[in-house]
Amino acid sequence: MPLYEYECQDCKERFVVLIRKSEDENSVVCSKCASKRIKRLLSTFSASKSNSGDSGPSCPCAGSC
Repeated sequence: MPLYEYECQDCKERFVVLIRKSEDENSVVCSKCASKRIKRLLSTFSASKSNSGDSGPSCPCAGSC
């Protein structure tokens, strides 16, 4: 179940929605003003480095990316 970030075109509120099914995306409204004029944004994700004491690269491709 993906999380999507949206921005309301009326009040500029940004909010995150958990989409359970593809048809649920059509029912998303602004969490602040209930407007249906919303735009899905490109979101980024973060990965945390483990605290195992390893000082090697933190990406899964061993630094070759």
